[in-house]
Amino acid sequence: MIASASPGYILKRVLLEVRRIVYDRLGLWAAVDASVNRRITSSVLVRPGAFTGGLLAGDAREAARLVLAGNDAVRARFEGRATQAEERRLSFFGYPIPMEGPWPWLEDWVHGHAWPVGPAGSVDHFAVRAVPYDPKLPFELSRLAFIVQTLASALVSETDDRRLALQSFALNALADWDSANPLGHSVNWYAMEASVRGVALCQALDLARMGGVNFEGQALIARVLARCAHYTEINIERAVESNNHLIGNLTCLAAAGFALRDIYPAASRWSRLARRDLPPEIERQFHADGGNFEGSLPYHLATTDLALIADLIFERSGDPLPDVSRSRLKAACTFAAQTADLDGRVPIVGDYDESRHLLFDLAGPLDAMNVAAFGAAQFGCDRPVGRPDALISVAFLLGRKGLDALAEVPSMATEVECLFPDSGVIVIRTPSVFFLQDVGHVGQNGNGGHGHNDLSSFVFSFCGQPILTDRGTGVYTADPACRDRLRSSSSHSLLVVDEYEIADLGPTLFQIHNQAKPFAVDLRGDGPEHWRTHVSHTGYQRLSPPVETARTIYIDGAGGRLVCEDRLQSPLVRTAVRRFQFGPDIDLTLDKGGSTAAFCAGGRLWRAVWDEGSHARVEIVDHFYGYGRNVSAPCLVLTGRGADQYLTLTLSVEASPG
Repeated sequence: MIASASPGYILKRVLLEVRRIVYDRLGLWAAVDASVNRRITSSVLVRPGAFTGGLLAGDAREAARLVLAGNDAVRARFEGRATQAEERRLSFFGYPIPMEGPWPWLEDWVHGHAWPVGPAGSVDHFAVRAVPYDPKLPFELSRLAFIVQTLASALVSETDDRRLALQSFALNALADWDSANPLGHSVNWYAMEASVRGVALCQALDLARMGGVNFEGQALIARVLARCAHYTEINIERAVESNNHLIGNLTCLAAAGFALRDIYPAASRWSRLARRDLPPEIERQFHADGGNFEGSLPYHLATTDLALIADLIFERSGDPLPDVSRSRLKAACTFAAQTADLDGRVPIVGDYDESRHLLFDLAGPLDAMNVAAFGAAQFGCDRPVGRPDALISVAFLLGRKGLDALAEVPSMATEVECLFPDSGVIVIRTPSVFFLQDVGHVGQNGNGGHGHNDLSSFVFSFCGQPILTDRGTGVYTADPACRDRLRSSSSHSLLVVDEYEIADLGPTLFQIHNQAKPFAVDLRGDGPEHWRTHVSHTGYQRLSPPVETARTIYIDGAGGRLVCEDRLQSPLVRTAVRRFQFGPDIDLTLDKGGSTAAFCAGGRLWRAVWDEGSHARVEIVDHFYGYGRNVSAPCLVLTGRGADQYLTLTLSVEASPG
């Protein structure tokens, strides 16, 4: 990709790389660390004017207590989360950390691998490994979300003893992390990880100040925050293509610049850099219709979290982001709400590694309702109903004013029928149907990024029961073969010609060549509860001779019926393989002749029927419902051969409950 960059960009990139090498090899991180320790002390924080307002709402304690008091179950979960952290009953990607011994800050405790203390630049994240150890485990632990959540619980605690106990635990854990991770000298010093940690610590510092933590404790948080900002600034992740990491980097610099503006000289520089570069990045990375350019619905949520925090920081500072940037964020909140199912969760489309950054809520990583609620309170988007667990970030960050604003906006519509033309997503949501189809370009504006090779693939649920799903992500650098397999065309519900990818996978684990471009995209209603979608793409026009493909889907929501038609036109005989990825709860059984299949879903008997020219088989494949966690699921594989082919699959309900 660097070959396509301008000379000015190449020069800037070279200078950044040289600066990183200099810091690593000449030991300059130690000098930065000493400066931070000298400048940020408890005696500095005692001075008048050391703190003139933070990111959290001034009435965060009262607003959060109001939300929690209204629902006993939500309050119990909120308090229980802090108790679990205090007792070290923490899990990441489903794997509990060891409850005894030192904190595993530098370990993959699942595979027994430990990274030594040493220059962060010497860690080869793409090294071939016999055992699939994964830096995502220490990364996620070291994002320190549990410290923010513990301090948040301390702030709303009704007793001083409990408040002090939780604060003591959080500060001891942070001091232990700081000791184990010298600046620039551990696996956890990676720019995006330092950025996410910095954003969390900005909020932790506010919670400590508001909760009466002593000045030494506040100084500890401020020092680690400053280290994160310094590391991010030196290692800022600029690339030829924009990327979500850069929004994370800039949000960290905005957060540190704002939190430390009254006590630390570098803070003003960080704020200026973030304020200059964030607006164009938001406008590059969020389409006008709201979707994020990565091509991943989970990453849309994670990146929107960060951008919303950055927007609030600059609003608090008195220098709000431009209207066009804020309009993109408003659209992003609406997009999140409208691509979620009736339970408020977005489907796994594109990469999913369970990252989120609005840390106060109890919503899960795929839950869009906290973004929807924040958008309603901040921008006047439609609000979610009946989800107090998704309002906690509104309470902490926007206060009673934010909660009051929710009451002034309309509630979200249950039904959605929408084509997002810029983002390339079709979504249909009714009480009976949830259907979402990828009809967009290769992710990250043609670079790949966190998108998959899934153009024309779709997910489908009926009456809350998933029928056709996405197989998920697997892992990243821990198992490159798994990574490529899960983002490949064959791991999605689409048509593959002669086993070619619809777009060639790139040389790195986050690249896909920009070959599959959609056209003739359409969504139309064909009467009540009836819809038709259509998409063609250029992916197989690169073959010699070119191959034309098109997919049309008909949905009957009232009758419980979906018809998927694929057309292939070629001067030569081609092998067309269609794979349909069924949910893990479905037992798909071919009939004796192999011409139909039956399955039960949600108490209903379904029948699958396909064209006579296709040969059918059922494969059992790995379905990753979380990062690195999988179960088995059936995949219906339909194979046809010919020059011009008309291929069909019909799913229909044969018998309903009762």
